[in-house]
Amino acid sequence: MNPQVLVFVMIGAVVAWSLYRRIRRHFGRQPVQPHRMTVRVLILAAVIALVVAGAVRSLPALEAALGGLLAGAAVGALGLRLTSFEWRSDGSFYTPNGYLGAVLSVVLIARLAFRFAQLPSMAGPNVEPGAPPPVMTSYLSSPLTVALVLMLLAYYLVYIGGIVVLSRRHTPTTTTPPPKT
Repeated sequence: MNPQVLVFVMIGAVVAWSLYRRIRRHFGRQPVQPHRMTVRVLILAAVIALVVAGAVRSLPALEAALGGLLAGAAVGALGLRLTSFEWRSDGSFYTPNGYLGAVLSVVLIARLAFRFAQLPSMAGPNVEPGAPPPVMTSYLSSPLTVALVLMLLAYYLVYIGGIVVLSRRHTPTTTTPPPKT
């Protein structure tokens, strides 16, 4: 088997597993895990910074990046408003809006499928040694892809960050305040 094909199959399997896990989190009651969610927020912020830094080279990509960030933040705020929270003795839980989760999942899968279908046409034979692969540079050269990626990243950043903040505000405290002297 060709090593390049094997690498694409392995990457495809990892992406498929990640998509499955991500889509599963859009439906049903989920436990609030503040520490994990805080780490996710930090990672998302770093990835957003990297994508925006790559998009700065082109004005259309930068405009798409800013538009994607604004749209994602707005959808994240809407998602928080449509999310129901539940505080029980066994922990804090949230239930995301299933319709919003389905739409975001379809958008992500459709764009990934479209870009995956374009992979054979992007791998040209005239690649200079040491140059970035054309597949990777093409992602940042497509303003639509930049906008959609940043929209989803900003959505998750605002949504997960909002869940952490809201869960901290409403988590019942188990300790009693110190007595006043």
